[in-house]
Amino acid sequence: MKHNNTLALIPAMFLAACGGGDEQTIDEPTTPGEVVYSYPADGQSNVSPKADMVLRFSHALSDNDVASKIRITDGSTDLSFTAESVDGGRSLTLSPQGELSPGADYTIEFTEALQAEGGRTIPTPNAFGPEGVQFSTRGAFSGIAGLDNLSPEFTVAEMIPSEGNVFQPMNFSTFRLQMTQTVHPDWKALGGVIEITDSNANVVPATVLVKGRDITIDPCLADSKERCGREEDILTSGETYTVSVRNLSSLHGGTLDDFSETITPRDTGPTVVLSQQVVDSGLNAGESAANTRKSRLNGQIINGITLNSVLQGNAGPSQQTGDLFAELAYAPAFTADEPLPLRVPKGSVLTSSSWMSVSTVRCRL
Repeated sequence: MKHNNTLALIPAMFLAACGGGDEQTIDEPTTPGEVVYSYPADGQSNVSPKADMVLRFSHALSDNDVASKIRITDGSTDLSFTAESVDGGRSLTLSPQGELSPGADYTIEFTEALQAEGGRTIPTPNAFGPEGVQFSTRGAFSGIAGLDNLSPEFTVAEMIPSEGNVFQPMNFSTFRLQMTQTVHPDWKALGGVIEITDSNANVVPATVLVKGRDITIDPCLADSKERCGREEDILTSGETYTVSVRNLSSLHGGTLDDFSETITPRDTGPTVVLSQQVVDSGLNAGESAANTRKSRLNGQIINGITLNSVLQGNAGPSQQTGDLFAELAYAPAFTADEPLPLRVPKGSVLTSSSWMSVSTVRCRL
């Protein structure tokens, strides 16, 4: 017993000797928190200039001076914005005081770490590239080339999914091309070609949709159109395909002579079909907008849509409801940091409580 007591006193003797009669301050290490979700995502393009920004945290914020520690910039000018706490501080909505500029690049960053519960600190988020969340806005829909065009050159700004992208090509993928300029509405009559071909140069049956700056190529290898988007409608995994755009006319006079990108779809099987119910927030049950269920991400009505139209102004909110059957890829085949693909079959429909109905085409999230 005496020996044990002596050992216990030794650390205390050293502490007293080091103190020198003055008070000591011991800095306790802080436990880090993190941003677990952001909208826009880091690296996202084609963002609406009217959109708010959302940050979701691993732990609730305890910081009383959040807005002064967050910076939104286009590289030369800092934007004025308001910050609204959601879900007890777990989320933060950032609302710029004016619309963002079309076709511009922005960054969200922290000038210093945010304080969170439990003495945690949350540093500037980053998923790719430079520190912070980088995103770019879409072009305008004004009909004026200087505002609408993302570049003087008519070309493909981005293809999703694609090799080297966060979203990799899957055997049930739909391919979306974002153009730098508006595609001429008579592109096909003017000799334009948009297609996907296999390794033998055979054209793969596909639905091609063109609207504004967006092109969608939706392959269908099912035996009938009614089965497009179903389990058997898949590309051959491991085979090389080529997405091609040739002689495509821009509304503003340019022409894309030739674009092609090869892809090798990844296998998603064995897949499983899950029923996804789009729930009522309470609007359909007669609740007022103030008493409806709200999203924990941004505090908005769950599955509620508000129309923001030049002709009709703001209308809504309208409640969307229905059942969607999502085909989910085989999760064990994907790592924890990879997006898990799913698709919703073409022709799936959500019904609206008032002025609109929404149909979803095959999608990969």
